[in-house]
Amino acid sequence: KAEDFGKSRSEWEALIDEWVFSERDRRILKLRLLDGLTYERLAEAVDMSVRQVKTIVYRCEKLLIKLYEQKAGLRPVSYTHLRAHETDSYL
Repeated sequence: KAEDFGKSRSEWEALIDEWVFSERDRRILKLRLLDGLTYERLAEAVDMSVRQVKTIVYRCEKLLIKLYEQKAGLRPVSYTHLRAHETDSYL
């Protein structure tokens, strides 16, 4: 969910507007993440199937999370890297 990342609604709206190019997808994402519509209500509102709406939301969420992590300087690390910090030795 959007609020899990500590950004305000306006910051999320700006990020969505900047990185989600389809007007339809932007609308769906905002209704789901910012307004909290269920997938069922959202599908009715945009005249699509629940499956189609979920696909759009998941795809866009993945993109936004990746962009957020890049802007925050976060990046994925390997399991070996994590274990090395945990054990204070490099495996």
